Amino acid sequence: MASETLKPAWSQKRIAITANEHSVFWQAQTSPLTHTRYSPDRLVARSALLTFEQSCTIRSDASRNPRPPVNQAQRRIHEAAIRLFAEHGNQRVSVSDLAQAAGVARGTIYNNIEAPEYLFEQVAAQLAAEMHERVTACDQNSDPAHRLANDIRFFVRRAHEEPQWGWFVYRFGINNDSLRDLLNGTPMRAITKGVDRHRYDLREELLPGAMAMIAGTTLTAMWMVLEGHQTWREAGSGAAELVLRSFGIEPSEARRLAETDLPPLPPTPDLHVVS
Repeated sequence: MASETLKPAWSQKRIAITANEHSVFWQAQTSPLTHTRYSPDRLVARSALLTFEQSCTIRSDASRNPRPPVNQAQRRIHEAAIRLFAEHGNQRVSVSDLAQAAGVARGTIYNNIEAPEYLFEQVAAQLAAEMHERVTACDQNSDPAHRLANDIRFFVRRAHEEPQWGWFVYRFGINNDSLRDLLNGTPMRAITKGVDRHRYDLREELLPGAMAMIAGTTLTAMWMVLEGHQTWREAGSGAAELVLRSFGIEPSEARRLAETDLPPLPPTPDLHVVS
């Protein structure tokens, strides 16, 4: 019986694989052995999905912990940084530009930002944690297909309501770890539950690609709204319907789920602002 260790690029977790010509067992090194049998051609896909799901779950669980205090100056700096990053399309801004955009002195930047060179990562991580918390708190549908439709539309609607937020996520959603985990981790449970309950007609070896498709479809719908090509309802419902239909949901049901009233997101979580 041969043994191989896989280490997908997007995760530091390792999956220990034991295989023979008839079946395989997979085991995350941090969890007990799961006695699930798969044919060899499904080994890599299922192992990668498990690793990816653990990565998103670990990161999203951490995002629910209380965040450190953020004073008014830091909030203004972070909001200005999002605007500048979104407008310029790169991950670096000068301290002078940031101070001017935030309406504060250069010294205020240095006094409130521990490492300005890492500001982009800090802003992206905070943005991802905040959106994950709000979506998770809002959408508790028991039907995974309905939840997935809502998850997609939450992002598209917010791009309409907060264009700078939308451009930031659109420009950096694929390349930044925190934002990529947000785009993939938010619908992860809706996908895995839907597969487990046979809600979707989706082979398991296609799941990693399905997650990438959802992220790409969501970002494209956001772009359609930001560029003024469609309303958020048109783009969001269209994206959700296309995804559900590709997963095997009947066309009429997919359209119904994609066009149901979308509940409002809860207010932005308390940032523990101190003066």
